[in-house]
Amino acid sequence: MRDMAALLAATEDTHKLAAGVGKRLAMVKSAMAVTRPRIERLTLCEPLSHWPPAWQQVLCELQPTEQGALRPAAQEGTLLGDIQRALLSQDGGAQAAQLRWRDDGSVSVMQAETGWLAAQGLAQHLADKATDTVLCAPQVGVLDEVMAAAQLPRQGFKESNGFRPALQVLPLVLGQLWKPLDLYGLLQFLTHPICPLPWVARSKLAEMVARSPGIGQGPAWDRALADIETACAASGKDWAEVRERIRQWIEQERHDPVQGAPLAAVTDRLNALAQYFQGRLRDTDPAKQIAFTSGLSQTLTLLRALKALALQGETHIAAQPLQTLLAQATAQGTTHPLLVAQVGACRTVTHPGAVVDEAEQVVWWQLQAPPDLAGYPWSQAELAELHRAGVALPPLDDVLARDARAWQTPVLAARRRLVLVLPPPGEETHPLWLLLESLFEKGHGPAIQAMEDSLTDQRLAPVAYR
Repeated sequence: MRDMAALLAATEDTHKLAAGVGKRLAMVKSAMAVTRPRIERLTLCEPLSHWPPAWQQVLCELQPTEQGALRPAAQEGTLLGDIQRALLSQDGGAQAAQLRWRDDGSVSVMQAETGWLAAQGLAQHLADKATDTVLCAPQVGVLDEVMAAAQLPRQGFKESNGFRPALQVLPLVLGQLWKPLDLYGLLQFLTHPICPLPWVARSKLAEMVARSPGIGQGPAWDRALADIETACAASGKDWAEVRERIRQWIEQERHDPVQGAPLAAVTDRLNALAQYFQGRLRDTDPAKQIAFTSGLSQTLTLLRALKALALQGETHIAAQPLQTLLAQATAQGTTHPLLVAQVGACRTVTHPGAVVDEAEQVVWWQLQAPPDLAGYPWSQAELAELHRAGVALPPLDDVLARDARAWQTPVLAARRRLVLVLPPPGEETHPLWLLLESLFEKGHGPAIQAMEDSLTDQRLAPVAYR
């Protein structure tokens, strides 16, 4: 901690380190003392005490109101209403009467052997009045693809992936820095849909490399350049500019991967790639704009890391450390720009605590166990020392209680129907499911419908295709 404080003090005046969340919140609080924000009313969906202390100080300046205690949304007399009131009674410390399962249509519990079957069985519950449905899907899986196949609107779940085409360009560019020449990587670079070389050049160079591996010299290389010059004349492209880009991206100097490449040479290539992405941001296709923005962000992140090394006096970087920095720059991945929510989609959340409004129907997809809450890495003595220094870490029991409260909000938000989709047999279920089971008398617990039955029984209502 002392080392981190010394590092912060040494870099505070030079602005080499960006301000953290705590410092930015302190700056916001100071600014609010001078200029009042144009916020007339602020309602917190969670108690103010659940927020970190720095956030509490900022929020208190806005005089927020809290949403209040959780309350049941379903009518009394229905199974759903009974479950909601039993949950709240148990939350308040009272012992509610044990429930008996009855099939009144207000609660459905389903399970399938695979995620694909579960998604197909669920589609029939989302076919009508989708806009009156809240879909809670912490584990997205194949749900969006199956709904699209059933001619239902895509929900637009944004799963990040590090293998998007725009994020593959930088690794291919960096792969050409090293000796010996990576022919497979060069072919991937030349045939990639996003490439800083014009198509008239890379298509012919790819054909040449595939037939006669090697670059820079030889009859095959000379013939390829002559063909590119002829193609440029026919298409009206500037041959001198195309030839210069071939030198820049293909014929550049390569370096020993152990001895490393000069940081200046690597940053030059990254700057050139950043300029290429910046030039493509004007594309009229919004999906391509998002893709090129992701590639630019990845390139700039790596550039900042290399500049930090240069400030430390480093002049070269080897292949392995560069690969490590690249992996860190790509760690977040990017979302698929074409998978957006379509007209008629449900209201979707990926965290159960985000369900803050009531809905006619609430669907919780794949009620799987959440990740285990990791304890603090410090001893009790260290935690006490941190507390004396003003570092307020909430007790783990309080964190678990907040999570348990958030898990109940989707159940309490349903007005007419609650649909719970359990994970495949053998997988660990969510603690909420164990809590719901405990509300029922032994031998009269929830009836679990096998989704395979709804897909094979012709007497059941089929999926409504549009």
